[in-house]
Amino acid sequence: MLVLATPARALAPVEVPPGPVKQRVLSIGGWAGEPALGVSVKMLTSHELLDAWEAGFGWSQAAEDGWQFHGQRQWHLKTLRKTPEGVLTFYLGAGGRVKHAEGTRFGLRGSAGLNYVFPNVERRWEAFLEIAPIVDITPDVHSFVNAEIGLRYFLPFPTR
Repeated sequence: MLVLATPARALAPVEVPPGPVKQRVLSIGGWAGEPALGVSVKMLTSHELLDAWEAGFGWSQAAEDGWQFHGQRQWHLKTLRKTPEGVLTFYLGAGGRVKHAEGTRFGLRGSAGLNYVFPNVERRWEAFLEIAPIVDITPDVHSFVNAEIGLRYFLPFPTR
């Protein structure tokens, strides 16, 4: 007859150390500036929350009035201030832009900005200020500068 013995500690409940706090990484909001009014969606992508994908859609009044869409990758390169009052970072971005006015224009878009996450354990709000040089490459070459100030809300479900 075969008897299997199991040590008592193997049957005791195992304490699981608490895992990382689920973080809100998807935010949505709006801006004012040029484009005049718009909607912005941002998704933080790295575990350190230092880079993101951002897209915006708005009404542009530069040159001809029309709808503008941009998408870009952002790199939060420097934390300028991190206190209980919030976190301020400097970022650079690169991507593209499509503008539909009297015809459709396609261009390259860079950006430099400041991002401020308001103090809250659950990361609920962030404000941003951005300057974005644009070079349209079709149908002809033109350059513009967009400047925006805005506010985004982190959606209430943890995504990481």
